[in-house]
Amino acid sequence: MRIGFGQIIILIIVLFLLFGDLESAKKRLTIVTKQINNFFQKKNRKKGT
Repeated sequence: MRIGFGQIIILIIVLFLLFGDLESAKKRLTIVTKQINNFFQKKNRKKGT
């Protein structure tokens, strides 16, 4: 059974959400998701022009 890099990240996030501080985890997750969304939007804009 192979374990992918993404699966490890998801496991860490789930464990942190379950056992870590929920408020700080939510803040970090929202910041990370915003950064990822901005990154993809910039990429899509460059490809479109």
